[in-house]
Amino acid sequence: SPRPPPPPPEGYLHVELDSSSPVSGEHVLELTGSVGPGEVIPTPLSLEVKRRPSPFQRRVAAFLRGYLHKEWESCTTPSAEAPGRIDDGAVLPDVPQQETSNDCGFFMLEHVFCLLQLRPSELRALAGATAEELAALPWPTQHDVRRRKVKLGAGLSLLFGEVHTQETPDVEAFLRENPVVCRQLRETLVDPGAPFAAAVRRLAVSSA
Repeated sequence: SPRPPPPPPEGYLHVELDSSSPVSGEHVLELTGSVGPGEVIPTPLSLEVKRRPSPFQRRVAAFLRGYLHKEWESCTTPSAEAPGRIDDGAVLPDVPQQETSNDCGFFMLEHVFCLLQLRPSELRALAGATAEELAALPWPTQHDVRRRKVKLGAGLSLLFGEVHTQETPDVEAFLRENPVVCRQLRETLVDPGAPFAAAVRRLAVSSA
């Protein structure tokens, strides 16, 4: 009599990727499992990670748009013209991901530092870029984050040491009165000639 078909494999799929591996798109994996003595049956497994945002991600995008619009209204005069709405959608490009379980905040901080070095026209070009154009930019990697953590640690040590020496509780006033320390601290936050800013500048020129 014919033997019954083997049961499908069960369990969890665990995939380890480094921070530069692309994660969006169609991925087909060949899963080989042993189902009996001398029997190895390849089972094709299709894994799809879509670029389209989930309903939750769309709600987050709508919340951020509303927050930024309120910030614009509160920081400008009533006669100021609000910036045009570039796009209602969100894109999910392949960008480097964190390789540890505790660097998410540092990744966000590194992205903020990248954006703060852009001009308004470059920010608008970045907001209107496609997923493919965004994925081609040199986004911060885990290596960049490790380097930033070292620089931030040195900057904070410098700041706390100087403030403690002069016994002042007002850091803002201290930095105004000590331009050398202010410049040294700024060097831990800004990277002259950063490749990300240069790449966005080229994108803005090509899309103008």
